[in-house]
Amino acid sequence: MRKQLTLMLCMLTAAFAVQAADINIFDIDFSTYSNGDIDGVNGWVTTSSSSFSVTNSTEVSLDGSAGSHRMMLTTSPSTLGIGESLEITFDARYSIPSIRQHGRMMMFGVQTNGVDASGGQAETVSGFLNFFGAELSREAGQLRYNADSASWWVNDGTHIETSATNVSMNPFGYDFVTMTDIGLVDSDSDVVRTTYLITKSHVTNEFDVSVTISDSITGFSETYAEAGISRPGAWAGNELYFFLDTNPEAGRDYGIFVQTAKMDRLDPVPVPPASVSALGLDGSVSLTWTEMAGAATYDIYRSTTSGGSFTLLASDETQPYSDTSVANGTTYYYTVVSKFTNGDSAQSGEAQATPKAIFDNVTVYDNDFSSYSLGDLTVVSTDWDEVSGSGSNAFAVINDNGTNKADTVATQADHDSVEGNAVYLDKLLRNDADDIIEGHIDLVFSVTANSGTDAVYTHKNVFTFGPTTSTADSLKVTGKDNMALLNAKMRYENRLLIMFGDDSITEANALAIVNFNELGWNPKPNSGQSWVGTPGTADLETDPLRISYKFRKTREDGVYQVWASVSNMNTMITYSESENEFRTLERQDLYDSPATLFGMSHDYQAKVDSEVDIIDVTVNEMSVTHSTQEPAVVVPQVTSVLSGDRQVSITWEPILEASGGYTLTVVTPDSEEYVVAENTTETTITDSPRWNDIANTYTLTANFDSELTPNTASTNFVAAPVGLVSAFEVDSFGTANMDTALLQISNAVDWATIDAMTTPFFENGENSYTGPTLYGMYKGKQAVDGVLLQTRVQDAGGKVNFTLDKGWKSWPYASVLAFVEASDMGTATFDATAETLNVQVSWGATTTGNAGNQDNGLRLAIRNGSTWYASDENIVASDATKNDPKTIIVADVASADWRPITGINAAATSEMWIGGVVDGSTFTDVNAVGWFQARGWVSSIYGLEVKVQGALPSYEYWTENSGLVSSNNAATADPDLDGLVNEKEYAFGGNPLVADTATLPVMDPAVVDISGTDYLTYVYQKRRDPVSGISYALKTTTDLVNVPFAANGAVLTDEQVIDYYWTAVTNYVPFTADKTFIKVDVE
Repeated sequence: MRKQLTLMLCMLTAAFAVQAADINIFDIDFSTYSNGDIDGVNGWVTTSSSSFSVTNSTEVSLDGSAGSHRMMLTTSPSTLGIGESLEITFDARYSIPSIRQHGRMMMFGVQTNGVDASGGQAETVSGFLNFFGAELSREAGQLRYNADSASWWVNDGTHIETSATNVSMNPFGYDFVTMTDIGLVDSDSDVVRTTYLITKSHVTNEFDVSVTISDSITGFSETYAEAGISRPGAWAGNELYFFLDTNPEAGRDYGIFVQTAKMDRLDPVPVPPASVSALGLDGSVSLTWTEMAGAATYDIYRSTTSGGSFTLLASDETQPYSDTSVANGTTYYYTVVSKFTNGDSAQSGEAQATPKAIFDNVTVYDNDFSSYSLGDLTVVSTDWDEVSGSGSNAFAVINDNGTNKADTVATQADHDSVEGNAVYLDKLLRNDADDIIEGHIDLVFSVTANSGTDAVYTHKNVFTFGPTTSTADSLKVTGKDNMALLNAKMRYENRLLIMFGDDSITEANALAIVNFNELGWNPKPNSGQSWVGTPGTADLETDPLRISYKFRKTREDGVYQVWASVSNMNTMITYSESENEFRTLERQDLYDSPATLFGMSHDYQAKVDSEVDIIDVTVNEMSVTHSTQEPAVVVPQVTSVLSGDRQVSITWEPILEASGGYTLTVVTPDSEEYVVAENTTETTITDSPRWNDIANTYTLTANFDSELTPNTASTNFVAAPVGLVSAFEVDSFGTANMDTALLQISNAVDWATIDAMTTPFFENGENSYTGPTLYGMYKGKQAVDGVLLQTRVQDAGGKVNFTLDKGWKSWPYASVLAFVEASDMGTATFDATAETLNVQVSWGATTTGNAGNQDNGLRLAIRNGSTWYASDENIVASDATKNDPKTIIVADVASADWRPITGINAAATSEMWIGGVVDGSTFTDVNAVGWFQARGWVSSIYGLEVKVQGALPSYEYWTENSGLVSSNNAATADPDLDGLVNEKEYAFGGNPLVADTATLPVMDPAVVDISGTDYLTYVYQKRRDPVSGISYALKTTTDLVNVPFAANGAVLTDEQVIDYYWTAVTNYVPFTADKTFIKVDVE
């Protein structure tokens, strides 16, 4: 039995796919070209001469050396209208060297630049071919094709990944029986056809793309498509030019030989919309569908009979569409027609829905499957139905030792490696702000080791679940705005991650992390890595686990938050990440729906190709409850208070639903209160200027909706500005591109090492290196086939960087300590207890490696006496942030937490790692400063700075912050020519660059009688800065010619605070002479 709320688009017949007016743009056979450089031949231009040459009078050879090389055809551009497609087809063969490594191979696509063979990502639409073979687990190697070049390294299944054997290639001589490289090497592939289809979307700046590869000899063929890639420059471009590009890393030497290339422009095909979904609500039906490129609007048809007579319901609509002319309990059937400029499509497949009541504040499902018969869950149950856009037979109810369970092992043959296999609970759940869907899922993960003793898989999503509004869209954690899903991901090393809307392996984003031994399984006992498995017998099934979850629709538009944890039901230990109490995700389409469904899926990534084992899930019981929960009024958590010269910079964690923003106030030791920022949405505020070394009390308040009680929450802390001056600074590690000697170590050694503790990596003045002398230790964990360590200085991104690069072969990770001796900073040592010692390092491009531990990443490093320490604070890069500049700062070494570094030696069995936390209160002999990165692949450092206590004098600080420069900042200068020199502008609060005398002292012409004596009133502003460096003296005279100005003891003075920075000084000058002259001297 199947109670659909929607049907997916039925397969169209070939008649609907006829192209009306396709145009061939070019069709090139390189066998018609003469041998030699192709640059300048028949309209081809290249990045450099001899990069692309015709060889053997049959094919063009693409330059496989390091660096970017591009060939572009200038003579045959094509326009591209909305809904039109460019189909690029080229035939090529490839040659792979026998050394195991990963690397980029080539890029293919179109660019807007019709003059030069160049163009950035925004101006190109391109696919990417890469080769993966560094690890022995890659067997004969893998070709990976991406439809979108931006994501070539993302390991999320958004690509074609196929064995090199599918194109008749085995470059490493891999033997599938012994699972080692001992066989005959076959480095050359068949001629492989690549077809790249680019469709200009109706969505501004977006394209839909697909890539297909096929081998006519082996019969292999596969396609991957990706929708909605953003390429603003290409979308706006008038003409698009074909190009081929190679960009391999050094030492790859891939052979790429292109024999033919052609490009056709295809007219839009009037096809009906895909994935039409109808969601029955209370008194309405919500219709959604996948919009088709080139379709301007849509017509909607309705019937009360499946396959019956459909009548037009609405014309020229866009999705989503709400049909309010319905009655609860009646089933309605809908079809949709796409309207193109060159004609209308046929009607889509039917979608059906029955309007009905929506559940709220009730348990809608709590079941251990014991009430169901055995078989397909959607057949034996009235509670569950298939998601029509996914594979069928997702879960089968089985009997396991007398207990019914919902299982995917029994449905392995039906697993869909593109869309996954999903079901949804046939209950509508209210979707208002503050609504919650929560419950638990008890399950077991298992894997069948088909390839031998150990299971074979890499990072894979296995089980996906959560709210969705569609019964037609397959459940995927990314790229779907109408669903907000949790996914249980199993990493290569058998560690379970619970992620929210995140397809990455970034553990910093995980809600729960459970190691393989904590899961109670051991699927890879022969890995040789203690963090992957324990030697012995394979255990291919986890202990019973409970995933507890809670989804909440917040009051912030489009935003959902989720909590999740994992409990081992045998050990009764619960795992959750304290630093990720909850995660948030923006899903606007889901947010805008008045109701949701609850779906679960055996994820498509559970098995994405024939060479890996499938990971299964068996669900023992589960519950789904709807409730409501107001926003939590929580105290803001201050994460950083950095004291600088006359300033305090405060950073705090953003608080979900603090709709009124944040207010920061400060109270001085004199009990004066000032508002630094009010109702700001920023989460970093710099309070400046404040006087150095004077502690102030800050209050940070988060402001929530006024209807909540309470509606504010505050935290207090004390901070004082500290003047700091640079003792050592480097923002460039030299001007020369240079490498240390490469070190190749055999696999007989556990840890490969470059020992530069006494002989530096790089020495100032040697080999044209102009940076500071840099010492350290670099240790790489061995891979099966050896490891390659490398250190280098290189120019990158306009900066000269020091880079430590282990290379692809040295998987899984390496650790590095690098430092500058204090003696090279101009001092023997720093005493962190006697004065503030501030250190920071600036970090550029990096990858984090495969170890996946939160203790990884970059830390500051210092040597106190003879002991090395790494800062407790670290930065762990993700795939999304690995290329972003990052700075890690320890504001005060003595007050910070540190962790001793162990294993700093050349011993082959010792890893550099970090110990337990100690404080820096005894660090009196800091004699070296640098950084430490644990278990990474690549780190790129471009700055190091050490600061000690000190401050600019107040006048110099004022000149720097007033826009003055060395040519006009003298105290006696008058750059604005208003008659006030800088010294007086500084003293009375003037602007030295704007002619303005309004801040000068003023005389009140009225005479004031005080106790029978007449006084004149004379007022001026006075700086409150305790170290202002100036003094104010009021002086008088009765004769400008004969009597000098002098202090007048009869003057009465009254001071009133104006604000934190100024007081108003009111002087009452006795008016006893015929005339009195008054001035204020500033010194």
